[in-house]
Amino acid sequence: MISIKEIRYGLIFTFLLIFLSIVYIDPKNYDKTKFSVFVKMISGFAIILVSLGLVLTAQAFEENATLNRTNQTLNMKDHGFLKPIDKMNELFERCPNFVESLWPQQGIFKHKKYAIEDDKVCILSLSIYMLESIEDHFTVMKFDKTDELEWTASYLQWASSDDFYNAWKQIYPNFKKTTNDYAALLFEYARKSEITNGQELENRANDLMNDYRFKKIMNEIK
Repeated sequence: MISIKEIRYGLIFTFLLIFLSIVYIDPKNYDKTKFSVFVKMISGFAIILVSLGLVLTAQAFEENATLNRTNQTLNMKDHGFLKPIDKMNELFERCPNFVESLWPQQGIFKHKKYAIEDDKVCILSLSIYMLESIEDHFTVMKFDKTDELEWTASYLQWASSDDFYNAWKQIYPNFKKTTNDYAALLFEYARKSEITNGQELENRANDLMNDYRFKKIMNEIK
């Protein structure tokens, strides 16, 4: 298949021939020469090359856009989901009860309850980290190919924590209105009843996403 580079070289050669014909051939006799016929033919070929170049350029642009969306998706998966879990593991000993409360389903973070009071700085630090993760998701969501259900289900688990809810009520001025509107909706749905298994989590996430307030938030973001 012809590449964009080959089309570019073809156009340069064509325009060079046309330029030379204008400079070195007598304009009065130009139409009578065989070269004028050749130039007209090559000009038609140039139009074809330009059209083909535009098609290939558009295709290359779309491929680059798809690649960028894929990279953004991978980055968001890492930053928005895996890194918060790493942070929870890192700070677990300082606030074990808080970390457990972020995962209401049994078996995800299965640790015994420690008879210690959670470090309030740890709770605040993790809460800010999670809210920033949600806000970052909204920032790049038009490039993110992940199904929105995945993010909603993840955030709903976090929102089931009373400590996270209380921390959010203290730090919400640090975040955008859309982030806070979404967080309020998450806390409302997460606190309706305990989420004990994956099916309940999926059903709750779907219910939230069908809420007119969720759709309004998504429209504001987009």
